[in-house]
Amino acid sequence: MNPEKIRVLVTDDEEELTVLMSLSLRKGGFQVETALEGFEALEKIKNGIAEKNPFAVLVTDQMMPGMNGQELLRKALELDPSLEAIMITAAGSLKSAISAMREDGAYDYLLKPLESMKQLNMAVDRAATHRQLLIDRQGLKERMQLMLSNTGDAIISADENDVIEFINEAALQLCRQNELQGKNALTHLPKTLSKLVHNWRSAGDSQPAMIEINWIDNSVQMVQLNSITAENGNNQGWIMILRDVTHLKKLEEMRTKMLASVARQVRTPLAEAMNHLVKLNLLTAHDEEIGEIISRLTQIWGHIHKWGNDLSDVVAIGDAPQQHLELVDLHTILSPSRLKPTELLVKKWGCKMTMQMEEDLPNVYADPALLIQLLKGLVNRAVSRSDPHGEVCINTCLRQGQVWIDISDDGAPVEKTDLPYIFEKSFGQNGLSPAATGLEMAKVKTILDHMGGQVWVRGAPNAGNTISICLPVTKDG
Repeated sequence: MNPEKIRVLVTDDEEELTVLMSLSLRKGGFQVETALEGFEALEKIKNGIAEKNPFAVLVTDQMMPGMNGQELLRKALELDPSLEAIMITAAGSLKSAISAMREDGAYDYLLKPLESMKQLNMAVDRAATHRQLLIDRQGLKERMQLMLSNTGDAIISADENDVIEFINEAALQLCRQNELQGKNALTHLPKTLSKLVHNWRSAGDSQPAMIEINWIDNSVQMVQLNSITAENGNNQGWIMILRDVTHLKKLEEMRTKMLASVARQVRTPLAEAMNHLVKLNLLTAHDEEIGEIISRLTQIWGHIHKWGNDLSDVVAIGDAPQQHLELVDLHTILSPSRLKPTELLVKKWGCKMTMQMEEDLPNVYADPALLIQLLKGLVNRAVSRSDPHGEVCINTCLRQGQVWIDISDDGAPVEKTDLPYIFEKSFGQNGLSPAATGLEMAKVKTILDHMGGQVWVRGAPNAGNTISICLPVTKDG
């Protein structure tokens, strides 16, 4: 820092030491004023503030008549919280000086007699630099808050105790509240958002997540949740960003329905083409090269046919009313007989499948047929992702008043950059089995949206993924 711009106030009842310290600091380029007792020092601090030319550093003796250094420090910080202070103390008062640092806000302390005036100059320079860093950080924070306040996205941040530290105007309007700062997020945010935070934590270690939710005004909000961590890795809270994607969702819905309509129209000619391929294969059975080409075409067209069927299913589920929801016993849904097709796939891939289920699980509100379809799809996905002779685990338990089903595989983890797009309706295999169409996760999400549940995806650091779904145990979720 440029010392010519740094104002320092030196306070000590020993006039000779005061003069000596001030001379040394002036030689170092600092702007210095002196005071021989605490009351005079306070007046000079007040005048500096009034003239908008405050002191950066206060150097004060610990033991002074009338007002000691600690009392001066406390009163000075009440006037100017950004003031940094250095306590000069005798060895016998060292404990008080340390206490002043811990409790009263002193930046540093020096022992009498000073080893050298250079020691004082260095301490003042460090204190002034620290003060400027804090001022710059506060200014950056204020500019950031100003920017976030004026963005169209709704932004909420809370500390490690879930107390809201920042909420912009867009978020207040979305929550239909006038003031939420300083309040507990889990008790004062709308139920949809507080439940989302609970589920985010339950889904696994508060990893970055993005999820769509239906809002009370019939809009669709894309919610991004991230942990706030310190440099040492300690949790300092979380930040939530909500963006209205209603228009995009409507466009996607129109696109999906159009593709489903096209898929239905080509279903018949596609089936005829596959029949012709079968006949052609019979006529050219002696030609291995032609037979291989026909086999590949048959697989591709079969893949397209399955994609069209899955796309039609997604559209039909999304359009269906929620009138088939009923109380379902998961012990029945997750029985071996229900998973028989999946067991055949597990045997084919050589995977081991394990299942754990808590006793006395409550029933869930769901569409039984859709729930079975969803679970089969997730288990098939896990088996297809797993290494040969790997393991697929199904764990069912009660967390946060909801039933959670975790389906884990030991395949390659989903990249964080891919997480925002994992539920998109696409055409492809996404590295899964040849039977995969790229609509599996979109279908899972559509079914869960239909049943009032949620789906979360998390990956392990090296290998493995877990798809967690939560299902409501009451009609209102």
